[in-house]
Amino acid sequence: MIRAVPVDSRSQWAQFHHISSMVYAGNPFARNTEADLVDLLARPRSVFFAHARVESFLLCDGPHVVGRFSLIADRNMPDAVQIAFFEAIFGLSDVEACLRQTARASFPDATRIIVGLCGHLNYAAGFLASRFDEPPIFGLPYSPPYYLDYFAALKPRHMVSYRFHNESFYRLWRENRLKRRTTVRETSGITVRPMDRRHMRREIALYTELNNACFQEHPFWTDRRPEEDYELFHPFRFLLKEENLLFAEDEGRPVGFLLWYPDFNQLAVAGETFGPRHVVAYQAAHTVPRDHARTAAWIRPAQALAHRTLRCVAPIDTTRLTEIAVRESHRKAGVVEALIRAYTKIQYLRGFSWTEGGFIFEDNIASITMTRRLLETAFGQAPEPYRRFVVFEDQL
Repeated sequence: MIRAVPVDSRSQWAQFHHISSMVYAGNPFARNTEADLVDLLARPRSVFFAHARVESFLLCDGPHVVGRFSLIADRNMPDAVQIAFFEAIFGLSDVEACLRQTARASFPDATRIIVGLCGHLNYAAGFLASRFDEPPIFGLPYSPPYYLDYFAALKPRHMVSYRFHNESFYRLWRENRLKRRTTVRETSGITVRPMDRRHMRREIALYTELNNACFQEHPFWTDRRPEEDYELFHPFRFLLKEENLLFAEDEGRPVGFLLWYPDFNQLAVAGETFGPRHVVAYQAAHTVPRDHARTAAWIRPAQALAHRTLRCVAPIDTTRLTEIAVRESHRKAGVVEALIRAYTKIQYLRGFSWTEGGFIFEDNIASITMTRRLLETAFGQAPEPYRRFVVFEDQL
C-alpha cells in the first residue's frame, strides 16, 4: 500500500525532482521546461507564500519511491487544498485515497480538494486529456493518460485549447477585415502598444491589475500581487521581448492586454531543462521579419547553422496566445479585435506559421464564444478544440 512521506532532506528533494525522469523515461514527447517553476513553488521560496502554505511529499510503495505531490493551501482560497506537481509511475492503487488522507491530516479546515491546480492559474493547471503523442506547447501541461484513471472518481473540470494555421488570419489582416462590426465611434479611441522593458516592474504591475479586473469570474481565480507576477516573468527576461505583452488603451487608459510567447518547447528535446544554450538558440534562430528579405538571404542560413550547432530541435514556427483580457466596460468596443490585429501583424512580420491558444474552461462560455467567433471568421466554419485538459475537484 502506498504512503505519503514528507520531504524535508536534501536527498528527498533530489528524489522529488527525479520522479519526472522516471515517469517520462523514453517518452519523446515530454518536456521538462517547467522545472524552475516546480523548484520555486514546491518549496516555500516564492513571494506567493506570503499568503499560502505548501507541504511536499514523496509517494512510497514499500522502500521504493513511486511518485510525488505538493499540497498548497492559499488564504485567498481558504476552503480548498490543492494537489500540485503530481507525478507517479503507472499501475499504483489507492492513489486518490492516499492523497485525500494526507490533505485532511495536513489541512483539517479545508472542505474541498483541487487536483491539478499548481498554486494559481498563472502558474500551471490541469492534466493532459488528449494528443499524448505530441510535444506540449510551452506553458501547457503534458502528462501520461493513466493520470486520468487515478482521479476518475472526482469531478472533472474540462479545459480546451484551439490551434490554427496563421495564413487565414494573415489574409484577413492584409485585407483589413480583422475588426468588429461596430461603429467607428466605439473604437476610434483604442490604441495598442507593446510593453516597455525599461519600466518592467510598472508594466507587470499593470498586467496584474488587468488580470485581477478581468478574470474575477474565471474558475479557480484568485487575485494576484504585482511582485508574484514579476517573479513569474523574471526567469524568462532574456527571452521576453516587448512585443510579447501588448496593452490596449482607450484615450490612454489601460483596458486590456494580450500575452503571447513563441513555443520555447521547440528549442528543447525530451527531458531537457532550459539553460543558456536555449537562450542563445532563440536569439540566433528568431525569424527575420518578412520586410527584411535581402538581409534574410544570408541571415537565415546562418541561423540554421547556429541552431544545429547548439543542438536544438528546430527554429520556432509556433506561438502560444497565452492570455487575452478586456475590462468588462470595453468588451463590446472592439478591443479584442484591436489586440488581435496587432498580434497578427507581429506574427506575420516574424514569419510564424501556427498559433495555439492557452487553455479555456469549457464552462467559460464568454471566452469560448469569442474564440469560436474569431476562428469562424477566419476559417468559415466553427473550429474543434485541438487539445483537452482537465482539473479535478471534490469535497474533501
